[in-house]
Parts: sequence; C-alpha cells; structure tokens
Amino acid sequence: MWDAWLGFNLSHSLGAILFGVVCINVTSKSWLAFLAMVSVIYLVLAIRFWFNLPAIAIATATACLLIAWVTW
Repeated sequence: MWDAWLGFNLSHSLGAILFGVVCINVTSKSWLAFLAMVSVIYLVLAIRFWFNLPAIAIATATACLLIAWVTW
C-alpha cells in the first residue's frame, strides 16, 4: 500500500511539473487554450478533493491562464 501511495504521489507530482514546464514554453494561442482547460480540470479536482490552499493557488493560476488566453 505504501508503494502505491508513493507511486501515485510521485507520478502526479511529475505531471504537475510537466504542466508547469509546458506553461512556461507555450508558443501559440491554441496551446494556451488547452493549458487553461487543463487548469480548469485541476481546479475542479482541487475544489472537490484537496484542501483550501491548493484550491486557491490553482484558482489563481487558472485565472491568469484564462486572462492570458483572452488577451493574447
């Protein structure tokens, strides 16, 4: 059970890091729309399953991505 827990956390952490790297290297408006959509999914998950602080941070990031997408 412990190995499954570690694997779950490490794989999802890697996914979050990869998401951040892609956000930094975005080059088109369509990629930005995709990243905003993924961020909205993370926000829904955070509101449903996580604590308040991650949900607030993800909501801030989602707002920034949506503003960037709209103003591109």
